[in-house]
Amino acid sequence: MGIMADFKRKRVLIHAGWHKTGSTAVQDWCFANAKDLASSGIRYPTGPALYLNGHHQVPWGLGVYHPYKTPNFRSLDFVKAELLKTRDHLILSSEDFEFMPERGVSDLKEVLSDCDVKILIFARNVIDYINADYQQNVRNLEDRFKYNLPTFCFMYNMHDRMNYFKLLNKWFHYFGAENVKVIPYGETGKSVIDHVKEEIGIGEISGSKNIVSNKSLRPVSVRTLQVCNAMYEKKYHIDIVQTLHDLEQDSDTDYTLISPEIYDEFLRRIKPNFQKIEEKFKIPTACFMRNTSKGKTLLDDGAWEERLRNVQQRLGFAPFPLGSVG
Repeated sequence: MGIMADFKRKRVLIHAGWHKTGSTAVQDWCFANAKDLASSGIRYPTGPALYLNGHHQVPWGLGVYHPYKTPNFRSLDFVKAELLKTRDHLILSSEDFEFMPERGVSDLKEVLSDCDVKILIFARNVIDYINADYQQNVRNLEDRFKYNLPTFCFMYNMHDRMNYFKLLNKWFHYFGAENVKVIPYGETGKSVIDHVKEEIGIGEISGSKNIVSNKSLRPVSVRTLQVCNAMYEKKYHIDIVQTLHDLEQDSDTDYTLISPEIYDEFLRRIKPNFQKIEEKFKIPTACFMRNTSKGKTLLDDGAWEERLRNVQQRLGFAPFPLGSVG
């Protein structure tokens, strides 16, 4: 019998992200419980494809650029090898599947053609996605983004990145609508980990815990950190982030970094792509297009400057002239 015959009837769950929808928590949970999952016939590979507990090397080897890609990593050979080691169910998880090009999706489909495959995608409200992505780039030690949110949107071409139709279409085209499940992130009353458990047909694992990863900063702290990135050296970054977490207040969520009116215009421009999603995939999109900045106050200099002074005081930094800060 050929090698593909060994793949028949095996189930594969591809958790394809997207970014900023709790993917790290899913990966940390699966990694921490890999042995218990294996006892139920569910394989979560913990070998060479792992980077920070996710299988990011797979999409990196199928067309997604990343500086930490392992040279000569053969994604399709890896998937074949893991299928041979799988008793019943294989889980692959990476938010970088989100941006995998169509050719990569096609190649992956060919390898998995004899398997029962489910694509699981968590999609976030557009405005919340933009804010979360910006916050991550400001907070990440390697990126330490130094400019404001409008500049970030321009530099990273958010108009194109928020084309959910293009991001979804490749999966629906190659795997079929019946095998792609799109879940609105934060809208179902369940955690992403609970949704994954449901997909693989497993209940609670004795001793396991749901995991919260990548604790976010609120708008006042994000703006303060962005300014700190421009002012202070990298060696102070972790202490500044921790101090900002300590200083956060419930009222910080009352602010927005871009006015609701500008977000309204942005949503108007991308609306045709979401109309295509509803027409072609029959997926309601109102939750993705809701302007979650409505009712919030555009953050002014007073709020973040006060937060900055508190950071400087706690960490013993000398006051810094703010006239040139963007």
